[in-house]
Amino acid sequence: MAHASRFVSLVLALAAMVALLAPVRAMANPVGPSDPGGDVGPTAESIRHAHIGGMVVARDPGSGRAMPVAGARVELIGRDGSTVQVVRSDREGNFRFDAVRPGPFVVRAGHPDFGRGQVRLNALPGRNMVRVPIG
Repeated sequence: MAHASRFVSLVLALAAMVALLAPVRAMANPVGPSDPGGDVGPTAESIRHAHIGGMVVARDPGSGRAMPVAGARVELIGRDGSTVQVVRSDREGNFRFDAVRPGPFVVRAGHPDFGRGQVRLNALPGRNMVRVPIG
């Protein structure tokens, strides 16, 4: 009997939390940059949005292996062909686009020393990882 009571209390608490978060979801900005402040964990907005990250790589001419490309211009292109966000890859070739609407995108990368490349993806809510080969 005590377990049933705890279960009912838990269900009621979850229902109250969902009711409180409903207005937050309605007010969330569908496309835009995230707060540059510290990482405070998932919010209702971040769970609803897609976050796209990955690495820009190029073939090492000597070994033929993929190597990270620092300083590449990385663009997120929407379904209509418009540029949604632009970032630069870090010194390890990593990049990240935060708080974008889930759906189809092209991630396009380029660097003057290595060339260009692109990858298509269908971003789902949450984290999406891609590797963009250039050259």
